[in-house]
Amino acid sequence: MRNTKASVYGNPFIGVYAIANDSICLVAKHMPDELVEKIQNTLGVETKKVSIGGTGLLGIYAVLNSNGIIVPSLISDVELEELKKLNLNVYVSEGKFNAIGNNLSINDKGGIINKNIPKEEADRFSEFLGINLVPIDIKGYEVVGSLCAVTNKGFVVYNDIRETQLKELEEIFKVNGINSTANTGSYFVGLCLVANSKGCVVGDLTTGFELQRIQEGLELI
Repeated sequence: MRNTKASVYGNPFIGVYAIANDSICLVAKHMPDELVEKIQNTLGVETKKVSIGGTGLLGIYAVLNSNGIIVPSLISDVELEELKKLNLNVYVSEGKFNAIGNNLSINDKGGIINKNIPKEEADRFSEFLGINLVPIDIKGYEVVGSLCAVTNKGFVVYNDIRETQLKELEEIFKVNGINSTANTGSYFVGLCLVANSKGCVVGDLTTGFELQRIQEGLELI
C-alpha cells in the first residue's frame, strides 16, 4: 500500500506522533496497535513505539534520516537507551530550541533549519546528519519543519510558497517537490503526514485532491 489515511484518537495531525526514514518508523507509545500495523504496512519498514520527554510528540521533538536521530535534552535516560537499542545513532541537543522536528526538515541529501538556531549548533546537526543544512524561513514562517514533509524521493511544502523558493528547496533537498495543503486546508503539511520513499500516511481529513498532490510531490504515483 502506497498511502493510507489515519488519525490518532481523532487527531488527524498524524505527523505529530510519528517520524520515519527508509529503514524504520518511530511512533508514539500510546498509538493503538492496529494503527501501528497500518503505518508499518504502508511505509514498509519496522515500526517501534517510543517516547521523548514522557510524550508521544515525536514529530515535534525529533528529526530522523539514515544517519541518525536528533532529540532534545528533555529526553530521559531510559528513553535514550530505548532509541540506542534500536541501533539508532542519537544526538542530544542541549540548545533552547527543543522542538527539533518543528525547526528542521531533512532527508539523506540535504535539509533546512530555523534560521534562529545558532550556527554552532546548526553545524553540529549538519555534521551528525551528514548533510548540508540551510538556514531559511518559508514565507516568513521560521518553524520550517512543520511546513514541509520530505523524503529521499520528493517533498511537499506549505501551499502559498513562492515558485522561486520551491526551486530553492529542490536544490537543497536534491529532489523535486510540490506545494499543497493537507487535512482539508492545513498549511502545516509536516504535521499532517508521515512518509518515506515507500509510502505515506496522511491525516484522515485530507481530501482526495490534496492526497493526489501529496503523492505527486513525494513521487508515490
